[in-house]
Amino acid sequence: MAVRHLAAAHRLGLDAATAEIVEALRRVGVRSLLFKGPVLERWLYPGERRSYTDIDLLVHPERLDDAESVLAELGFALRFPGARENELPWYERGWRRGPIDVDLHRALWGVQAAPETAWGVFDEHLEEIDIA
Repeated sequence: MAVRHLAAAHRLGLDAATAEIVEALRRVGVRSLLFKGPVLERWLYPGERRSYTDIDLLVHPERLDDAESVLAELGFALRFPGARENELPWYERGWRRGPIDVDLHRALWGVQAAPETAWGVFDEHLEEIDIA
């Protein structure tokens, strides 16, 4: 029972952080796409509670630096600050604040289209959902 309560508390923390980040990104004109986590839960498992452990956000590749500045202003730090570019996935950067992990994506692994092209397709089909 305690494990379920801890998982629920972590999930609430993730959802609150997601809302905080997305709103901060909006204030500087950076659109973001939340995927995985609550999005997959609502799409594939309606009415069920599914666990997730981090926040996955996609931003336009040209706005990645702006999005990273927002995360830094919110107190997040790079998960692997001393890593070289060739030691990290090319499509995402990991950020952390306390127990909250954010994978900030400029592209999605496995998508063959150029990141800018893929973003355009995703952006055309965005739907808003309530988080936290």
